[in-house]
Amino acid sequence: MTAFTPTLPQGHVNPTPDRSLSDGASTRVILVMEPALATLVAVTLKHGRYDTRSATSPAEIASAMTSWQAELALVDIDHHKDAIAQCGGGMTKGGIPVLAFTRMRDTRVKLTAYEQGADDIIEVPFTLDEIVARPYALMRRSRGVTVPLVPKILLGGRLEVDLIEQTVK
Repeated sequence: MTAFTPTLPQGHVNPTPDRSLSDGASTRVILVMEPALATLVAVTLKHGRYDTRSATSPAEIASAMTSWQAELALVDIDHHKDAIAQCGGGMTKGGIPVLAFTRMRDTRVKLTAYEQGADDIIEVPFTLDEIVARPYALMRRSRGVTVPLVPKILLGGRLEVDLIEQTVK
């Protein structure tokens, strides 16, 4: 298989230039959110080739950004207001893509998140397909690559989650 080197938009820096997502590697996603939401998001991201790590403290975020080299950040801005900056400030500031989550329906909250560097925002509650579609789109825009999607996943050997049919068996 020929390695694919994505072309980034002008002014963007690839945080891991020696790593191609087309070689079968998983996208490393940092989940900066409370455990219940992080678990739901991590399970849902199994529909794509994502490796997730949760972080709730500045030290955990710093570790995920440096030693683990996260490539995408999903941040609950209602509980972690400074996390966008800790994750590099989003693509417009040369950092990794940031998908912000909020329960607020306030335009001011969303505009502030965009000003801080969020690249996209999801309102909580959300549909599970949004958790698959938005990171997919962010990785395509930021790295020029697509993450393979798996419509059905098996959890614990017995529970089948079908994203397309929106069923659990």
